[in-house]
Amino acid sequence: HTIAPEESSAYLYPIQAMFCGLSHVFDNIEMDMVDGAHTGPTIQNTKKLQECLGMEPDGVISHELWEKLNGLYDTFIIRNPNFDGGMK
Repeated sequence: HTIAPEESSAYLYPIQAMFCGLSHVFDNIEMDMVDGAHTGPTIQNTKKLQECLGMEPDGVISHELWEKLNGLYDTFIIRNPNFDGGMK
């Protein structure tokens, strides 16, 4: 399953939440609304991540991109004992 720019999907809720968490760690990731709409910051964050991974920055969220995003979130948020949830 892929999610193209301008689509809405319940699958976007965890993706947008991960972008929110990662925005506290990476300067190039924007804070995102968790609203299920693949618009604005979600598209920009998707493209930035695709560029960093050497993928075509088309804004489409693929299973491969989901796995990479999940890995980043796991590494930099879940397993980071110093992450305070952005509540400084």
